[in-house]
Amino acid sequence: MAKSKKTYKCEICAAEGEDVMFNRPSRLLRHLESSIHRPKKKFPSISDVFPEVRKYWHSSNRLGPEYMSPFSNKKFTFKCDKGHVYDRAASTFMQTVERKGHPGCSVCVNKIVVPERSVASTHPELVAIWDSSNTIQPTQVSSSSDRIIKFRFPCGHTTKTSVHNRVHFGLDRCPICVSKHDLPSYYGKRKSMIIENLIEYMTKNRSIPVVSDWKIRPYYQATRLHHPKWEGISSWWDMLDHCVKIILERDKKLGEELLDKLERRRERYEFKK
Repeated sequence: MAKSKKTYKCEICAAEGEDVMFNRPSRLLRHLESSIHRPKKKFPSISDVFPEVRKYWHSSNRLGPEYMSPFSNKKFTFKCDKGHVYDRAASTFMQTVERKGHPGCSVCVNKIVVPERSVASTHPELVAIWDSSNTIQPTQVSSSSDRIIKFRFPCGHTTKTSVHNRVHFGLDRCPICVSKHDLPSYYGKRKSMIIENLIEYMTKNRSIPVVSDWKIRPYYQATRLHHPKWEGISSWWDMLDHCVKIILERDKKLGEELLDKLERRRERYEFKK
């Protein structure tokens, strides 16, 4: 009596075949590329949940979005409106759509650094003071990176700080030399820069900045470090009060709104404390 041949099932399209069809990786790959392989939809696909996904779906993907589950952790290639190409899991893609209303782009938010958005392109002044002992190059990080980098200045001093702090708090000046020779001017410029940036943030978002925000954290740390040397500002709350008063002089309606939010924020903080 002849032995019955084993049958195997394709996990993607549920097609059944004999042992010779699935026993080798090369033959399985041939099956995936053949006309027999036709994935079957069992659940709502990404295209059913988010019809505009075809605009972001890259042509290098083997399967179309109509065959992919929105809960899949498999990574696919997407493209944004500016032409950036990036890889992201289908579930992460859909979570971003639900949260923001659009998929976003890993290149545009500097999670993936491309040469044209790196420090070497946006801030070439940093390349001159980039120390050769660093394990990464200026073309591999963006201006918003929190990576700690070693910088060597023409005076011979070396300092370690994040790229974000170096970009926002002075590119070409050595902090050691500045603190020795031009201390009042240094603190004054830094104070005015922080106040201007906080006012711009409050005016744009119509809200009080939160310390946990990575954009606000450096200003909070600088205020805590330098406030003994700043006249009229002895804490982070004083800095916020000062900014709100300036906004109140420029725009009374917005200033009153922010002042009310600041008072409620302070009450919650004192209650927790």
